[in-house]
Amino acid sequence: MALNSLEYKPDLENFNTEKAAFLKEFKVQYGYGDKIEQIREEEYPQLKGTIFLDHSATTTYAKSALTSFTTDLVNNLYGNQEVDLLLSSKDLQKEEVEKCTRTLKNHLWNASYKFKEAINRLLKGETISNIKIQDGLQCLDLNQMEDSAIWTLLYYAGYLTMNSENHLIIPNYEVYTE
Repeated sequence: MALNSLEYKPDLENFNTEKAAFLKEFKVQYGYGDKIEQIREEEYPQLKGTIFLDHSATTTYAKSALTSFTTDLVNNLYGNQEVDLLLSSKDLQKEEVEKCTRTLKNHLWNASYKFKEAINRLLKGETISNIKIQDGLQCLDLNQMEDSAIWTLLYYAGYLTMNSENHLIIPNYEVYTE
């Protein structure tokens, strides 16, 4: 038989007969019983009137899972352990903010000539390139007195942004005038 002559024709009548016999015997123990249609309507309303083909071992999310997840994100503050620690104690928070502010001021006053030149270029409306933005930054990183720490802080605080060419720029007039 040639490959192009193969054609699959499902025997739906036989399938439905066998399915009915199976469910008659095992309905109580099998699957979700009579609730599957109700579950589909309640949990997967996005599938109504559509055919969803799962080719990558994934499925669409249940409505209750999405609702629970988004409610959790809206009602709780999540962050790294350092943030959680700071938020748990107002005295510690004040002390840490003051410590980071002192460190930052010290770094800015004692920054390298190259850093100060780059800041001047930014203030003239130019862009700067070849600046490494760190993936994570802690206050202790600022004590290292490395320019990359201050660039990272300015970037994540919103005082700088990347343009389409991955050059640092001042993002808007409000930041520029600060």
